[in-house]
Amino acid sequence: MAGIKEIQKRRKGAVSTRKITKTMGMIAASKFRKAMDRAEGATPYINTINQLVVDLMSQASFQHPLLEKREKVKKEIIFLVTSNQGLCGSYNSNLNKLAKKTIEESSDHQVDFHISGKKGISYFKTSLTPVTKKYTDFSETGAFEPIEAIAQQFIDAYSRKEVDRISVIYSKFISSSKQFSTLETLLPFTLDKAQSVQTPASMSTEKGKVDFLYIPSPAEILEELLPQAVKAKFFKYFLDAIASEHVSRMVAMKSATDNADKMIKKLTQLYNRARQSKITMEILEILGGAEAIS
Repeated sequence: MAGIKEIQKRRKGAVSTRKITKTMGMIAASKFRKAMDRAEGATPYINTINQLVVDLMSQASFQHPLLEKREKVKKEIIFLVTSNQGLCGSYNSNLNKLAKKTIEESSDHQVDFHISGKKGISYFKTSLTPVTKKYTDFSETGAFEPIEAIAQQFIDAYSRKEVDRISVIYSKFISSSKQFSTLETLLPFTLDKAQSVQTPASMSTEKGKVDFLYIPSPAEILEELLPQAVKAKFFKYFLDAIASEHVSRMVAMKSATDNADKMIKKLTQLYNRARQSKITMEILEILGGAEAIS
């Protein structure tokens, strides 16, 4: 059995660790609530934009570079969204593994690999995978301006046919109990049917009651709306990633705190046994000495 001083030292360390993990868990919970509210708040806006695109495209035949699907992909941009901080369980490792697998499966064409987040950058630092661009300046709140600037660069590159596909790997946020690493295509722009909602225009058109007159023409509106839809979609990836990161850290810190509690309990029991054993030995020594004197 370990000595009393050693057990005390280990127990103090476990108590200190528990204080840290509990505090970090509370901070992560607070940040998660804010991130979740922001992610959920952006969903109706993005869904409405998507449905407007559907409604407008049904009014007129429309061709746009962002909708053009290339027959053969010669060059692709893969954008990986990871976190700048750790202690969030398997959040970053799952994303990094998915990115590595995706790149390996894309050996038939050129890949420009972009990484956002220090954890992704450090993972691929020792890898043979070349990284084209690295981003570490995105805030936890998910400011729109820097994300919009990157989305605009992607829009310009795809419109000029400098790249044939742009894919994003991120953690999709479904609920506080469900998030998963996923690969989605940003460009060419496609609409997820699960995200579309019924707007008054679409419902009226389906019922055949109202024929909306668009001024300017649907094609002119789409010309302005499509780039905004792409930017909103890209921004939503980051909002989901931030919410997923905070909930993953919250769960990881809760698990660490529970483990610290178990360790403290176990070390306390060991300490009490060692202390009781020492007291018993001292009593026996005193009794033995008394008998020897008598």
